[in-house]
Amino acid sequence: MGGAGITLPQAVTELGTDAIFATLILSLTYCVGSSLLGKTPDKLPFISQAVTDRMPTVDMFTFDEQGNIMPTMEEDRKKDEKDEDEKKK
Repeated sequence: MGGAGITLPQAVTELGTDAIFATLILSLTYCVGSSLLGKTPDKLPFISQAVTDRMPTVDMFTFDEQGNIMPTMEEDRKKDEKDEDEKKK
């Protein structure tokens, strides 16, 4: 019996798990192949944009007085961007 109280035929559950496994293997193969070719693997629907949005960038960090790397607060980053825009004018 399934989680919703529905029993699915074994053939349907096997087909579903096989489809998920094949999708995982194809995605992994694409990412490894792209990386080996020196390209960013950013053509996966739904996944690529979500990963890009969460990846840290250099401008997210700053150095303190002792030279340690520290995360920059979002407010500080926006202020710095605003200051840079005003300097360009």
